[in-house]
Amino acid sequence: MPASRRLRPAATLAASYLYGSVPLVHLLAMRRGVDLRRTGSGNVGGSNLWRSGGGVAAAAVWVFDASKGIAPVLAARRAGCSRLV
Repeated sequence: MPASRRLRPAATLAASYLYGSVPLVHLLAMRRGVDLRRTGSGNVGGSNLWRSGGGVAAAAVWVFDASKGIAPVLAARRAGCSRLV
């Protein structure tokens, strides 16, 4: 088995972890000039962004957060990882 094929699961796992760790809620709020830690409930989450930053930003964050569940699975399948890895 070639080395590149053996490294695919590890690379997919690392990329998935990094993708899942992106704090988009916090980044979008800061871009709008809102510090969610000091606004509303103080929670850096979608519902606090909804109240503080508006519905459009919160909807975008919801779609991005939902993709954190499906994108790594699709990437792993495309990389050739089996369901057992």
